Amino acid sequence: MSLLARFAHSVMPYTARLFSASQLQQPSSCCNLFSGVFCLALRGKHTIKTNRSIAKRFRVRGDGSLKRMKSGVSHNTGHRSRSRNNRLGQSTTISNNKMAAKMKQCMGIF
Repeated sequence: MSLLARFAHSVMPYTARLFSASQLQQPSSCCNLFSGVFCLALRGKHTIKTNRSIAKRFRVRGDGSLKRMKSGVSHNTGHRSRSRNNRLGQSTTISNNKMAAKMKQCMGIF
């Protein structure tokens, strides 16, 4: 039995039932399905979970900086000028590099 088949039968029995024994003997047939799981197994059990609240509020730009939306536009905007409301509707970056590094770590980006 191949290493892939042993891993599928021991760690993930519910997904191993999706494949027949002959398919598990040939790793090329289900290699794409288990490739991510092998990576997780090799990383170890002490990995940092993604902080979902940070992941929903921030996005990583192409240059690696974090993008966030400005606050103060959800309600009570009638007394502000239109230009101020438009400015608040635009996104901005996190200027503090240490804070950005900690947030990237919480997002699972190293």
